[in-house]
Amino acid sequence: MPSPTVEPREAARTRGHATYTGRVLDEDGKPVRLAWVYVDEAIGRTDEAGKFALQAPADARELTVMAPGYRKLTRKIADPNLGDVSLTPFVAKAVYVSGIGDPDVYRRFMRLIEETELNAIVINVKNDDGKVWTSKVPLARQIGASYEDFHLQEFVRDMHRRGIYVIGRFTTFRDPTLATARPDMAVRDIRGGVWEDNKGHRWVDPFNKKVWRYFGDLLEEIAASGIDEIQFDYVRFPVDGDLSKVEYLTPSTRYNRPDTIEAFLRYASSRIRPHKVFISADTYGLTVWSEKEQGTGQVLERLAPYLDYYSPMIYPDHFAPGTGGYRIPSAHPYEIIYESVVRAKRRLRGDNVNTLVRPYLSAFPDTQYGQPFGLPQWLAQKRAAEDAGAHGWIYWDAALQYPDELFRKE
Repeated sequence: MPSPTVEPREAARTRGHATYTGRVLDEDGKPVRLAWVYVDEAIGRTDEAGKFALQAPADARELTVMAPGYRKLTRKIADPNLGDVSLTPFVAKAVYVSGIGDPDVYRRFMRLIEETELNAIVINVKNDDGKVWTSKVPLARQIGASYEDFHLQEFVRDMHRRGIYVIGRFTTFRDPTLATARPDMAVRDIRGGVWEDNKGHRWVDPFNKKVWRYFGDLLEEIAASGIDEIQFDYVRFPVDGDLSKVEYLTPSTRYNRPDTIEAFLRYASSRIRPHKVFISADTYGLTVWSEKEQGTGQVLERLAPYLDYYSPMIYPDHFAPGTGGYRIPSAHPYEIIYESVVRAKRRLRGDNVNTLVRPYLSAFPDTQYGQPFGLPQWLAQKRAAEDAGAHGWIYWDAALQYPDELFRKE
C-alpha cells in the first residue's frame, strides 16, 4: 500500500522546525533594511536587500514585521515561503499629555486628536516621581509605586480603537519613589543619606544592576499591555546639583558613564523586543551638537543601535548663547530646529543603525531669553523639522496649553 501523500507544510511540521523566508518592502517596492521580523517567538532582522531567513517551529502561526517609519504588520502564516511583505508608512504627530487618567484631560485631548492632524499621544508609563500604572511587579507594589486605579492595557485598547498610536514615556534613573524606599539602590550622598539634585529630586544608581532588573520587570509588563512604543527619558546620569557629593557603587568617569548607559539600553532592549514594541529615547538637545557625553553618559552613536526613534529635546530657548552662531537661539527657532535635525540625522548613519529622528518641539514660552515665543514660533519649529527630514514630531508643554491652531489639518 503506498504511503499517504504528505503536503509540504505537513512535511515541514514533522521535521520540528522550518526556515521562514521572505522579503520586506516599502510602499514603492524598495527593500527595508534592518526590519524586525517575528515568526511566533523567533526574532530576526532583514539584510540590506530586505531579505530574511528565520528558523522557527514548523507549526508557527503568526508573522509580525516592524520597522521605524512604518506601521507594525501582523498576519497569519500559511507556508514557510512568506514571499514579499509590504509595509505601510507611518509618521507620528504627537503631543505629550500628563494626567491622562483625569476625565477632563482625557476628553479634551481625545477631541483635540480627533479634530486635528494629531495621530499619536505620549503618556507617562513611569512618571517623574517613579510611579507606574497598576502593576503586579512585587517591588513596585512594596514601595508604593503602583497606581491601583489606572489600567494601562484598557487605556491602550481604547486608543487603538480610536486609531491613536501610543508612546509610553518611561522616566528612568530619576526615580524619587524607589530612591526613597530603597536607599541601597539610590545615588548616595557622601555626607550620608540619599543625594538630591538642585531641585530636590532623588535618583537611582545607573551602575546598580538591581535597579536594572526592577526596570526590566516594569518594562516587560508595560510592553505586554499592547502599547506601541516605549520611550526612555532621563536615561542618563544626573548633572544638576552638587556632583562633588555624589557617591555611586562605582566611581563615575567619562569612560564608564557611556559604557553603562549603552549597556543598560542593551539590557532593556532585550526585555522589550520579544513583546514587539518600538523603542525610543529622548536626550538634551545639546547631545545632538556635542560628541562628548557632557556628564550624562549619553553619546548618540552609542544609543542608536538600540533605538527605533530618537527624540532630541531641541527647544530653542534651552540652547546656550552662540549655538548655531546665534546670540539668542530662541529668536531663530526655524534655524535651530532645522540644523539640529540635520546634525542628528548625519550622526545616525551606520551599517547597523536604522534609527529615525523625531524631535521634541517646544509649545511653551521662552523661559531663558524672554523672546516672543508663541504660535508663530511653534509653527516655525514644525516646518523646520519637516523641511530637515524629521520623521514626525512631538510637542511638549508641561502645562498642556496646546492651541488647536498648532495642529490644524492642511
